[in-house]
Amino acid sequence: MIMQFRALIVCALLYSGSLLANYQPCLCCPREFFISMGWGYSWSPKIDLDVDTNVWDPAVQGYNGNIGNTELYSVGFGYHFCPLFSLALEFDYRPKFKYKKFQTSTASTTPGFIGTTTRFFRLSNWSYTLNLYLNKQGRFWAFNYWCDRSVAPFLGAGLGVSYNTVHDFHSVSPIPAGASFAPVHSIMQARTATSFTGQVMAGLVSYLTERLSAELGYRRFYGGRFFTNNYVVDVPSGFTSPIQVPAWRGHLHANEVYLSLNYAL
Repeated sequence: MIMQFRALIVCALLYSGSLLANYQPCLCCPREFFISMGWGYSWSPKIDLDVDTNVWDPAVQGYNGNIGNTELYSVGFGYHFCPLFSLALEFDYRPKFKYKKFQTSTASTTPGFIGTTTRFFRLSNWSYTLNLYLNKQGRFWAFNYWCDRSVAPFLGAGLGVSYNTVHDFHSVSPIPAGASFAPVHSIMQARTATSFTGQVMAGLVSYLTERLSAELGYRRFYGGRFFTNNYVVDVPSGFTSPIQVPAWRGHLHANEVYLSLNYAL
């Protein structure tokens, strides 16, 4: 085992030496505009949901949870100021986050008490960010990996604004005995909230042609706050008109992987 471990270390050192031997610094790259288009996958580990249980039925399972995953689409426009620094304005769309939470409750004193139910809503996000990149051009620090092709690491961070829309908010109760359909209630209309957003990125970039490059990256994204509507528009038993209720509040956090193509103009 010890001999195998030593052999592994020697191989790693030899491989690292070969990479350093192929290190290709470049300080003479042109300043240029570029456009980008990307696709990816976004998943949200938490939303920090805050719900007023003086009005909404308190539940054994609570309200907090995650909103699953969605595809990710992006376009951007930027400028390479020098081989090390690039600045880009980027637009990202995350269309299909979904919240689903089964709940049981015995708090019959809350207004319009429901009891056992499953809560649903959908969340979509548009974000507009101004991002600063290090080595996005891939020519300040790169390693050759095949013939004249090279791969380079990059880092980035950005700030901007998000538009978070909560829609399709409703609750579904179990099918009553003798009924054919499950009751749908606690329906609320869509609401869009504007919020601060921020993100950090890291990945690898490689040139496919003289002007076309591809990058594979990871992004940690904070999409800001979102709110549900604060009016229930269906008419529950015991009410004669839609009622005002406290809005649900949450924060959008997401991990993302993406593939982007950049074209120098």
